[in-house]
Amino acid sequence: MQGCATLPRPGCSGKYARVARPSPGSGAPPDGGVNYPRFHGKGRGKGKGSRMRFGIWNIGSLTGRLVEVVEVMKRRRINILCLQETKWVGNKAREIAPWGYKLWYSGKTRGRNGVGILIDRDYIDDVVDVSRKSDRIMSIKLVIGDEVVTIVSAYAPQAGLDVSTRQEFWEDLEEVVQRVPRSEKLIIGGDLKRHVGSSRDGFESIHGGFGYGERNEAGNAILDFALAYDLGIMNTWFEKRKSHLVTYRSGDNASQIDFFLVRNALRQCYTNYKVIPGESTATQHRFVVLDFRGRSYI
Repeated sequence: MQGCATLPRPGCSGKYARVARPSPGSGAPPDGGVNYPRFHGKGRGKGKGSRMRFGIWNIGSLTGRLVEVVEVMKRRRINILCLQETKWVGNKAREIAPWGYKLWYSGKTRGRNGVGILIDRDYIDDVVDVSRKSDRIMSIKLVIGDEVVTIVSAYAPQAGLDVSTRQEFWEDLEEVVQRVPRSEKLIIGGDLKRHVGSSRDGFESIHGGFGYGERNEAGNAILDFALAYDLGIMNTWFEKRKSHLVTYRSGDNASQIDFFLVRNALRQCYTNYKVIPGESTATQHRFVVLDFRGRSYI
């Protein structure tokens, strides 16, 4: 297994000075990593371990709620947040004063779909590439110390939509993943609208056995996808109370449909997953958090 010294804290010194970045939208070739310039920082962050916290939130609509989202990120110490159902139009970026956070988003139709990735001020200068595949999938690539990390925000179609729309989503997501070299770190956070359940039968390498409820037929799409690309479904690898596994609740219906997927070889570097209820009554989705901790980085 690869070591966990993968995501050093911001400001850790790297081997090379940062130079000009590739233009947004340029993709990495599938047959190997790109020699991105490394960050020569200010010497901050040297210590016992590297820590990052990632989040997922289907926000229902980001309109009028951006400040609230940033305040939740600050309170929960989230470094990078994958947003779904933003319902914003355009392929744009917005800096959020006075906090120094930055949002990149992608959307086509007002009031429908839309994804975004919101990053705190410690990491925005590490972004070297932004790719907007559709109003359901986008990714951001960062160079942190000596590591290249791709974060994907994904919003799957509902089960009631036509087969072609659902198939197109998974094909697009596969294409995005295929463009991330194996040498680079990959984290997918999204509302995937499927149930993988608590049983790991047939998927022991990528399912930890601590999911919620019963697997449905549509859930096989996530499992097959994760198996094909050797991605651990992190929601299933931590034993929690049932109430802390539910990511979506509507009336008496409860389910787990918002997921983190990461490189299986680095699964043990992720130290905790949890669902945080009660952050907002404006959405039926709960706030989902994944913690990373690596070895010391000097």
